[in-house]
Amino acid sequence: MDFKKIYNLFEDDIEELTETTEAEASANALLSKLKGKDTDLFFELDIAIGTLVRAYEKQGFAGGIEAARKLNMT
Repeated sequence: MDFKKIYNLFEDDIEELTETTEAEASANALLSKLKGKDTDLFFELDIAIGTLVRAYEKQGFAGGIEAARKLNMT
């Protein structure tokens, strides 16, 4: 099973959780403070956070597909 292909088909339909929205708002507030003090570090950290978030999202999606497979749902 090609997890990447399945992920790309469904990534726009993944439900956004309140916890996600709150964590994003908190991170954005901190990044805004940093941007005013060190623009270069702001952009480096913003990219790093984005990369980390995307990796966790893919990991969670792959884990969900694996769980569904084990339950014979796929």
